[in-house]
Order: sequence, then structure tokens, then C-alpha cells
Amino acid sequence: FHTVRLETDRLTGANQQVIAVLRLQESLLLFHQRLDELAQSRTAYNMATEVEPLRQSLLAQIQRTRSDLIHLPRETYVDPALLPTLDAIEITLQSQLQAITELAESGDWDAVRLRLGSELKPLEDHTAALVKSTDEEVSEELRQTATHMKNVQLRILIIVPTMAICTFSIAAFLGWAISRRILDLRLEERVGERTRLARELHDTLLQTIQASKMIADDSLDKTE
Repeated sequence: FHTVRLETDRLTGANQQVIAVLRLQESLLLFHQRLDELAQSRTAYNMATEVEPLRQSLLAQIQRTRSDLIHLPRETYVDPALLPTLDAIEITLQSQLQAITELAESGDWDAVRLRLGSELKPLEDHTAALVKSTDEEVSEELRQTATHMKNVQLRILIIVPTMAICTFSIAAFLGWAISRRILDLRLEERVGERTRLARELHDTLLQTIQASKMIADDSLDKTE
């Protein structure tokens, strides 16, 4: 059962990691999609006013993803590239958005779209690769868990009947030992009772004989 719990925790942690990465990927896609829409609108004011809320929303999602990863079960294998990717996005995001905002204010919208493709698209591709890698790890964890569960089932099929037989044998032995002890105690009690009765009869008979002898001796003395 301890093995089953460990396998369950590992599989649960792997699934939670996949969910966290998928949520991050979804946030990045929505972030990039909204910036594309702002670039197509060619309105510098909208770009300038919406960039910061978009950045704050993405940063909040990054923090949630990092928190989810930190609180995974200890047995969970975390992709080593995941946390550095979060740090890279968090560090470079502000400078990238600032450069895009400045291009938008200058009216160079072609450069804005090129900047979006050259800087944000690689992050999306890298996140997609992380999703694929994490999903493969979960599949492998699931395969290993299935194998371990089969081994646990076989061990249970062996252990449970063995324990049942041992328990029955011990219970039967204890029952026999207790019954034997009760019989011995009752036998000792009967032997003791018989010995006591025999002793009392012997003492009574001896007293009777002594009394008869005394009466006989007294009668002889009177006759003389």
C-alpha cells in the first residue's frame, strides 16, 4: 500500500505539471494573439494602454505556474528546463514590450509585427516543446505505474493468502493451547479435590479408630 501511494503521488504530480505547463502555454498564446490584434489595429494608444495589463496578467500566470511546480509531490520529476524558461520570460518580457510600444508610437507597424514574431514566437515554440516533453514524461510515468501496480497486485495475491493461513494457524494453535491449559487446570483441580477428600476421610477414620481404641481401653480398665 505504501508503494501504491508513492506511485499515485508521482502520477498525480506529473499530471499537475502538465496542467501547469498547458495553462502557461495558453496564457502565452492569448498574450501573443492580443498583441497581434493590437498591431493589426495600428492604434498606438491602444497598444500603449493594453500592454501593461497584458504583461501583469502573464506575470501572474507565471507566478501561479512556479507555485504549482514548487508544491508538487516530492517524488515528481520536474523538467529541468521549465523553471529557467519561466525566469527567462519574466526577465525579458518588460524590455520586449517596451521596444514594441516604442515602435508602435513611431508608427512602424511592420517592425512591430516582425518584433512580435522574432521575440514572442520562439517562447511559444519553446513552451510547446515543454508541453510535449512533459506529456511524454507523464506517459512514461503512467506506463511505469501500470507495471508497478501489476507487481503490487501479484504481491498482494501472495501476501494476503499467506497472512490468512498464518493468522489461522496461529489462532488455531492459541485456541488449542488455551483449551489444553483449561483442561490441565480442571484436571489439577479435580486431583486436588480428590486428594483433599481422601485426606479428610483418612483423618476422620483415624480419629474414629483412636476414639474407639480409647473407649475400648476405658472399658477394659473398668472391668479390671
